[in-house]
Amino acid sequence: MFEITKIKHGDNEYSVHEISVRARRDIFAAYKADGDLTTMSVSIVLAGCVELAESGSEAVLDLPGSVFDTLSDAITELSGMAGKKEGKGKKS
Repeated sequence: MFEITKIKHGDNEYSVHEISVRARRDIFAAYKADGDLTTMSVSIVLAGCVELAESGSEAVLDLPGSVFDTLSDAITELSGMAGKKEGKGKKS
């Protein structure tokens, strides 16, 4: 249904895809109800990462932070949920 994008992080490769409008709506509704940004990001990863879709939130919470952030950012961007990144300059 959705195009799969491969994300490589260290020695691991993950298959991610955009999430549906329905999933976005449900994730935002849950965030609005509890206000927990981490829970929202976990839901995004579970909805958009093929390898982790059946793992449950505890498995996602046990990921290294850099892997979690990479997956969440990629899925958010693919799903049109990311804001434009302005004002970011090159690090010297």
